[in-house]
Amino acid sequence: MKMNRIAAVAAALFGLAAAQTSMACSLTAWGQGNPPGATGVVGAPVAGEPDDAVAVKRYSGRCGLQAGTGAYVQDGLPTAEATYNAQFYMFTSANGTYFQADDGAAAAQIRVSYDGANIVIERSAGGTPASVVAAANRWFRVLVKFNATAGTLGYTVRGAGAAEATAVTGSITGVSNAARIETAKLGLVSGTGTATVDAFESRRTSDPAPLCRGDANSDGILNVQDRIVITNEALATSLAAGQPDVNEDGIINVQDRIVVTTRALNLDVCP
Repeated sequence: MKMNRIAAVAAALFGLAAAQTSMACSLTAWGQGNPPGATGVVGAPVAGEPDDAVAVKRYSGRCGLQAGTGAYVQDGLPTAEATYNAQFYMFTSANGTYFQADDGAAAAQIRVSYDGANIVIERSAGGTPASVVAAANRWFRVLVKFNATAGTLGYTVRGAGAAEATAVTGSITGVSNAARIETAKLGLVSGTGTATVDAFESRRTSDPAPLCRGDANSDGILNVQDRIVITNEALATSLAAGQPDVNEDGIINVQDRIVVTTRALNLDVCP
């Protein structure tokens, strides 16, 4: 079952409109379900587009979220969740915590960080973190699967233009059976530099589906139409509605045209 408001959050924050419009990126949908007096926006994160005066990278749609130290958005709708699956895309440009899920006492139960060379996934109360080698200045998909009943924190990491089959998966044990998720934070919760995140989704039980790398027009098929849409964005004609950054380097250019052509010729199928 999908968490309430996730689709609305995505639409407001990450601009998932199918057509090109003048709608500005917005953070106004964040904050529902947070404790009284708490806000959904902490610090000064920026929701924006690659063609804004201050350009903001995004993975999908028109908009992404850029955050400096201590700037993030938070979702307070989770309510004492014993199981919680969250997925997001992170651009590895800052050292620090990009995602954190807290319990009702504001203690971190899940933390996803970048240390300059690895994406690090941690559970609460110590234990050995999981580290996945991750190149700097590349997009990575991160899925975390919290299960207090089973006492585990599972994870999947894939990015930097690598094939879907190369995703790194694993599970951290030792999660307290009494642990619960109440609040999720996304941005640069702590650390240094400027972080960029996009396409956040959370569910109670099922896994959010990966986005289709290279499906620039968001029709679920990899073909010449995606090449055309990528070309238009590279020429600054229009922004793609789907995922144009096929090699996941944060830049839309001729290299993405080459890679999407290869994917189409290989008959790669969207997830």
